Amino acid sequence: ANTTSATIEEVATEKIMLPQREYFVKLDKAVIEDYKDRKLPVAVCIKNKDKFHDAFDTYVLIDGYHRFIANKDRVTNKIIVLE
Repeated sequence: ANTTSATIEEVATEKIMLPQREYFVKLDKAVIEDYKDRKLPVAVCIKNKDKFHDAFDTYVLIDGYHRFIANKDRVTNKIIVLE
């Protein structure tokens, strides 16, 4: 898919889906600690739209595993959404 734009959105953390869970064994714990509580978007995602109801839209993480894991305990997170 060709990306033509991106937005920064604040979304419920529970709506961010992780497509490659096996990647977590490769994450560097020192990098995760360094990213905790930074004031920047935690991930780059694509929107997984629910065709029946916007409230059920989710976001698929495509970049930012370290940043996301460092801040996964927040209720919401700012993410960059590619469209």
